[in-house]
Amino acid sequence: DRAGRRASAVQYVKRKLSRNPVDWLKSRFQSVEKYVFTDKTEINFPHSRRSSKRFMRSANVPPDCEGSPVLVTKLDFITKPLVAFIRLREAQYFDDIMEYVPVRFLFVVIGPKSDEVDYHEVGRSIATIMSNKEFQYKMYSANSKEEVLEGLNMFLDDSIVLPPGEYGADHILPKGLQKSIRKRRKQAAEIDEDKRVRYPAVGFTSVLKKGSDPLSRTGQFFGGLRRDLVTLKRRYASDFKDGLNVMTLESVLLMFGLMLAPAITFGGLLGKHTKKDYGVIEMLISTCFGGLLFSLLTGQPLTVFSCTGPIYVFEVHLSHFCHYDYVHFDFLQWRAWIGCWIFLFFTLFSFLELGFLIHYFTRFTEEIVALMVSLIFLYEAGYDIWAVFKENPISNTNLNSTVSGYCKHSRKVLPKDHQGCPNTALFSLLLMLGTFSVSYVMKKLRRSHYLRQRLRSVMSGIGITIAMVTMTVIANLTTSIYTEPLVMPDTFKPTNYKRESWFIDMLDTSYTSIPIPQLAVAAVVPAFLVSVLIIMESHLTGVLVNSPKHRLVKGSSPNWDTLIMGFILLGCSLLGLPWLCADSVRTMTHIKTLTVYSKYSAPGEKPRVLYIHEQRLTIILVHLLVGLFLLFPEVIQSIPLAVLLGVFLYLGFWSLSGLQFVKRFQMLFMSSKYFPDYTFTRKVRTSKIHMFTIIQLFMCALMFGIKLSPGSPLFPICVIGVAIIRRYGLNRLFNPTEMKELDRGESESEEDSDHE
Repeated sequence: DRAGRRASAVQYVKRKLSRNPVDWLKSRFQSVEKYVFTDKTEINFPHSRRSSKRFMRSANVPPDCEGSPVLVTKLDFITKPLVAFIRLREAQYFDDIMEYVPVRFLFVVIGPKSDEVDYHEVGRSIATIMSNKEFQYKMYSANSKEEVLEGLNMFLDDSIVLPPGEYGADHILPKGLQKSIRKRRKQAAEIDEDKRVRYPAVGFTSVLKKGSDPLSRTGQFFGGLRRDLVTLKRRYASDFKDGLNVMTLESVLLMFGLMLAPAITFGGLLGKHTKKDYGVIEMLISTCFGGLLFSLLTGQPLTVFSCTGPIYVFEVHLSHFCHYDYVHFDFLQWRAWIGCWIFLFFTLFSFLELGFLIHYFTRFTEEIVALMVSLIFLYEAGYDIWAVFKENPISNTNLNSTVSGYCKHSRKVLPKDHQGCPNTALFSLLLMLGTFSVSYVMKKLRRSHYLRQRLRSVMSGIGITIAMVTMTVIANLTTSIYTEPLVMPDTFKPTNYKRESWFIDMLDTSYTSIPIPQLAVAAVVPAFLVSVLIIMESHLTGVLVNSPKHRLVKGSSPNWDTLIMGFILLGCSLLGLPWLCADSVRTMTHIKTLTVYSKYSAPGEKPRVLYIHEQRLTIILVHLLVGLFLLFPEVIQSIPLAVLLGVFLYLGFWSLSGLQFVKRFQMLFMSSKYFPDYTFTRKVRTSKIHMFTIIQLFMCALMFGIKLSPGSPLFPICVIGVAIIRRYGLNRLFNPTEMKELDRGESESEEDSDHE
């Protein structure tokens, strides 16, 4: 009968497979489809052993990948198809079926000869399913038929079935559907990640487990600080051992060029806008010793500690406030008292575990602050170059011979009674635009097709330094035109010639019109404001560093880092040095230079992050190299001030180009059918998108107006106000779905962007 014939067929197959499975399968099967699956694609292997080796090398097949042969045939003594799915406990080599690749899974499909079904196509379909990454993960851990069927359903959810017809590429798989499928796959890949078995085809040596949120509260006094110290103790020794590799040296060279140029730029312009209360030498000392101390003690050594745009803006505004006619504060003395209060606020913030408050500062607030800083950079560059034109009129011909000769042959500062130098304004403008152009071209080089990829990345990273060196050489070769140089002492002494010591006398009353106790009390408000600004920027940088996509395993210590920053800022205040902060832009670049990507990927697919060299040698060496420039003041003095204005122009322009706000602002003047394909454009109404953008624009205009007023040091209050409005005001204008899409931390369309 039928059941008996089926049982005899099964016994026959089992008997043959138990004796010599390979020879029997090769002799009986019509077709042997050979497939190798990885996390990226499937590869058809040639039959020749010699060509197979050559193909494996050229196709970048991972050396530890595993195979899944699909075997299909028809037999004349069975009446119903038989399908067997075999998973071996350990991968085994079957050279006669699959050369050089161990077999982990085996599909056997046997059908009757009388059946009209094309079982060859069935085998191809099964091989296609096995090439799906989510299905592979599921099959590694499946323990029953139901789990196998669940994996098939997952695959079918992402499959597109089209009836016969003519279709264009956009109709087959639109961009929106592609992103939706990619998002669903990403979410499925993150489910029960800690419980998954290791996937050998990816090449990982271990599974990176997700740790707890380092900003979460323990509910105990000093609880977060004790937790951070345990993390630091566990990782400290390995941070030095893991830095002994070639990638560390490459990262040092790149980060040195990336940190030196902004340090000189911020230092030079701080000297100009603070009436030389401090300048380049103070900035180099602060970057060297402050950054070195932070990199030695921090719990997250991937973080770069340097001067940033918001801190520069606050210091300039604070200096302007102290130099108003109706205010008689000594800037450095008042700043020293501010530093004492900063240390107190940072200590309380660390002890009370207030890091969770950073979640109130969302993308809405970050973009407004970044937009305002970018506009200030552009404004300062334009205002300073206009001042050069005002001091050196192009049509000025009323020059006596002494001043004219001084302009032609001297690189030093002109006398105070000079009437300007011919061509100085135009040449300064050319230097500024040249610096901006070279920096911009170097940044764009990263995504071009010239040179090798590694060389493009290095040149793009140090593009600002290349631009500064190029324009400085041109300026020094053009000796017939005077340009204002940077001011830096020839010896190791403060920029302000009135200072006799590096230490600030906090009790000196000769430069202050109010009693010292009142001066100390008056420092509370600016200290609180700058504390909010620094803590916000530092913790937001920490959130970016600890993103799951970076696969960090050693953890971080945000509360301990806050306490260390308080000590460093106190020292900078007492020594009259510029304040420093965690720099998110250079931190992300630092991480990229230490990231190891997978070498094996299909054409068109981006390599995956395998791991990051979590070490502290890189940033230690970088800060030491920056400090070496203190020994060469003549090099700093040869840099024209116009070159620094070009760097400011570039920083402002490039920061704007990376904001989602700019894209949404452009959409205000576009028809909805021409909107870019972002998630929020598909899920949020156009009127709501425009309302969100206009609110941000109004907030930024308000903060920029405060910047131009005498109350400019109070702009951090606006940052707090913006966070409160976002938390409690916008929820009345937007529903939760709209708010989530418009204010998400990182949109899908930007995940693959390499903008820095």
